[in-house]
Amino acid sequence: MSTPDSPYLSSAETRPGSGVGTPSPQPRGVSESTPAAPVSRLRRLLGGKGKDPAAVPTPGPPPAPGRERRPGKGGGGRRVSAAETLADVWSGVGGLAITAGHAPTGRCLQWQAPVAGEMLDEAVAGSMVDKVALQRIVKARGRLDLVGAVFGPPLLVYAIERNPANAPTLMPMLAASIRRSLPLMVPAIKKVQAREKAVAEATELLFSDDPDYVPGTDPVAYVMELMFAGWVAPTPAPSGDGEAGPPPGDAPAPATVPPQPVPDIFQPGAVA
Repeated sequence: MSTPDSPYLSSAETRPGSGVGTPSPQPRGVSESTPAAPVSRLRRLLGGKGKDPAAVPTPGPPPAPGRERRPGKGGGGRRVSAAETLADVWSGVGGLAITAGHAPTGRCLQWQAPVAGEMLDEAVAGSMVDKVALQRIVKARGRLDLVGAVFGPPLLVYAIERNPANAPTLMPMLAASIRRSLPLMVPAIKKVQAREKAVAEATELLFSDDPDYVPGTDPVAYVMELMFAGWVAPTPAPSGDGEAGPPPGDAPAPATVPPQPVPDIFQPGAVA
């Protein structure tokens, strides 16, 4: 009896299940696929690849289940207190009332102003007026306060100087303007102090070995004095009659010619 692998098996003696015409199974891991479409020369030059006609786009993985996120509400960030702005408006209305001749009412409004600002801010917080108008005014007030701190006091002082009769009305406004400008001056004062400190350190470094420099002297004035030390401005040379001539570099003035009398042609013998 011959083994299955015997070379002497005849064509009729085949293994069970391997009849003639039965296709042999393909190796595992090899699948049938349609040939890719040919790539044109233009696509090959441009780096493109042939598109597989049998390729079917598969949908991506479904989104992970989670909590639905609602779009955020536009509010411009955190709310800023409007108490100071409202107090200034209340005090300004009082000043206008005093100017219009209602002095008791205006003084009452100005007396209420500090507390009225806090109370009104608590009353309008979160309202439509607060969101639409008041918050925008409060957030834009930072730059306006800086400008007002610089120009406000001089303008009010000038107005009082020109018309002293308005002093009772403008003096409270001047006091409020100066009071608001004091906190705003602190960062600028710190910057000025830092610059002065840098100048003092540079002065000590530059003039530490100069015996003529007196500590405490303005270094800029001392440097300018060194630049012009021993220099005398030239004086113009005197002219022939003892008067000072023109400064050097200027052209001499042209000589003046006295006017000649014009003959009257209507008189006989005026024209030869």
